[in-house]
Order: sequence, then C-alpha cells, then structure tokens
Amino acid sequence: MKIKITILLAAIFSLSSCYTTRNLNTKEELDSNVNNAILYLSSIGFNQNGENLDTKNELVVEGVSYSTVSGYGTRMGNNIVYNDWYSFVNSAGNTIEFTVSYQAWFADQDSIVEYDTYDTITKEHQDIGGYRPPAERKVVKKRHHVEYLRFIAVDNVEIPQCKTSLSSDFERICNTASPVKSINRFKSPKRARVKK
Repeated sequence: MKIKITILLAAIFSLSSCYTTRNLNTKEELDSNVNNAILYLSSIGFNQNGENLDTKNELVVEGVSYSTVSGYGTRMGNNIVYNDWYSFVNSAGNTIEFTVSYQAWFADQDSIVEYDTYDTITKEHQDIGGYRPPAERKVVKKRHHVEYLRFIAVDNVEIPQCKTSLSSDFERICNTASPVKSINRFKSPKRARVKK
C-alpha cells in the first residue's frame, strides 16, 4: 500500500511540475497602447493615412541531432513575427511613420472555470381530453468541465522604426517618452499558466 501511495504522489508531482505561473503581457494592452499613440498623434494634428499589418515567418533551429548513418541534422521551427506599420500626415504635409514588432500566441490564464453540462431526453405526456401537459426533460448524463480561460499573450514588443519628415517632430515623437515610444511599456500583465 505504501508503494502505491508513493508512486501516486510521484506521478502527481511530476505532472504538476510541468507547469509554472508567469506574468505575461496581453495583446489587448498592446492594442490599447497603439490606440493611445494614434489618439496622441491626432491631438497634435497628425491624422492616420495608412496601416499595414504584416507577418513574417522566421525559421529557427530548435534542435540538432547526430547519427553515424546520416550525420548531423537539425529540427527547424517557425517563429512568427508581426510587424504592424502605421503612417500619419498633418495639414502641412509633414509625415510620421512607426512600426510595432511583436510575437503573439494563446496562453492559459492562471484561473480555472468549472461548469456542468447535461444530456437530456424529452418525455412526452399522453394527450388527455384535448389537454397536452408540457413535456418533461429527464437528465440522462451530467458532465463536469474544467477549463482555463485563454488570452492572446505578446512578447518581444519593439518599435524598430519611427521616422518623421521633420527633425523637430522626431525629437518629440520618437526620441522621448511619448505615447509612441511607450507602446512597448506594459502595466497590467496577466498571470498565466505556462510550460516550464
């Protein structure tokens, strides 16, 4: 009996140790930061006149193997990078452009939602003297569900490009703590359950 309990505890610890809890930045907050930058530029007279949401698939080496028969081999993986480009112009024809680069994926929140669903059948009553009572539903099977809520997490958020047609605009838009340069500053990360 002691051996069974020891094996069971070892299995529980090995399964629970596959995951850890981390704070991750959300795509929702990134979108909010971009919108704040757009509103800021609009408030100083620059209206958005272009947008290009682009993705780039970068191949990365995920592993290397060696065999005496075939020699060295590599396992390749996909690294999807999003590059969102925005452009603005004011009434004098001066322009501003910036690009936001990031990676995104679905992550599980560190909170569980539990709920039940029921399989039912309808049992009809017999028609008696023109009166038809309502149908009864009989529960056949109850199912319990445990789910982690998901959200889109982002990482490696950068502003690789920020340029203006006037150097004075560059100083206040691209070189200071303006909302454009603050796009990659996050304040409200979410606790997430991630693999170690």
